[in-house]
Amino acid sequence: METAWQAVVSLGQGFLVVFSAYALLVGLAGLQSRRQRFSPWFTSRFAVLIPAHNEAAVLDPLLANLQALRYPKDLYDIYVIADNCTDGTEAIAAARGVRVLRRRDPVRRGKGYALGDALSWLGLVDRGTGLPPSEPPPYDAVVILDADNLVSLDLLRVMDARLHAGQRLIQAYVDSKNPGDTWVSAAFSIGFWVNNRFNLLARSNLGLSAALMGTGMCIAADVLRELGWETESLTEDLEFSVQALCLGYRTAFAPETRVYDEKAQSFTASLRQRLRWARGQTQVALRYGPRLLRAAVLRRDVACLDGAARLLQMVAVGMGTVWALARPVVDGLSRLAGPLPGAGAAPELATLLAWLLTSTAAMMAPALLVWRLDRLPASAYRFVALFPLFTYTSALVILWGLLTHRRREWLPTRHTRRLSYQQVLQQTR
Repeated sequence: METAWQAVVSLGQGFLVVFSAYALLVGLAGLQSRRQRFSPWFTSRFAVLIPAHNEAAVLDPLLANLQALRYPKDLYDIYVIADNCTDGTEAIAAARGVRVLRRRDPVRRGKGYALGDALSWLGLVDRGTGLPPSEPPPYDAVVILDADNLVSLDLLRVMDARLHAGQRLIQAYVDSKNPGDTWVSAAFSIGFWVNNRFNLLARSNLGLSAALMGTGMCIAADVLRELGWETESLTEDLEFSVQALCLGYRTAFAPETRVYDEKAQSFTASLRQRLRWARGQTQVALRYGPRLLRAAVLRRDVACLDGAARLLQMVAVGMGTVWALARPVVDGLSRLAGPLPGAGAAPELATLLAWLLTSTAAMMAPALLVWRLDRLPASAYRFVALFPLFTYTSALVILWGLLTHRRREWLPTRHTRRLSYQQVLQQTR
């Protein structure tokens, strides 16, 4: 029994070391701030889709923001997908003169279903009610935003330029609308900033595929026609980008334009949100990990291989972190309680402390580095010492998400931070 337990713990630690080393090697490419330059053509027609479930508190500033974009007004239409709304969301959208797609479906609830229906209604995908594939789509691309967002005024100019450069899936830089509200929103913001540079930008610099992040996404109409919109997981953004990668479409990262997203302010809200992501990512990993590996072999596509490794990395880090923490804890307890599984020769408490210090340093280093490289708001970094705690709890959330990944209940996130675009720019400087 003792040997078996030690083997399991060692295997978990081994996974953690291997995938952490891989993440480090990839992340080093994010140290380079090389940015490509694209010239806008101002010819692409966009459908801007905003899934909204009871978002009356935050929707109006986004609509005002979008109506002020530096892009020809006749080349983009704004659609609010009122998804089972019971508040004033529809009235606010109508007052702004944008188009409202009303949806009533108490069974098929959630952002993925709402987007699928909207794309079908607009004739961008054929799901039985859309236009036949032979008929040209009414738009060149869709841009998907969350109702609590605000965006850079050049958002569509950047997407237009990159579409003309041949990119078919594009992800904007996801910034934070409220980084300094609480220690939780600060930790969330820091996590996204680290992800932008050492995941998305790093992979872009290496010629690999970034990933769609749920908002600030641009998808070309021809890709939608080929793939359709058949997502089933709780993370429809990741699922669609993986589906596209399986067919050879890589996601490009556009750090030159930004989407400002409201981060959860309470720890409880953050747990719910992170658990939904963990379950969704596990669902995608189990379903598409083998497909990516097969595509990597058949097409000799390193981006697919990297995509598979990234899916497995979430699983491995979650399990490995828990096992790595469990071993010194069990060994330490054995000194007090006598023999326990795996406690043959209990190491000193220093083993646990050394591991915690090393792990904490590994979390703090990129957080502080990205602050210096990207000149991020100091308001969030008042709480930077709590960032490792937030990350440790994420490992436990990931483990629970792995164990409960079959649950597909969608729980909406409540948004309350009503800020204008000008206010966000002032507080993030």
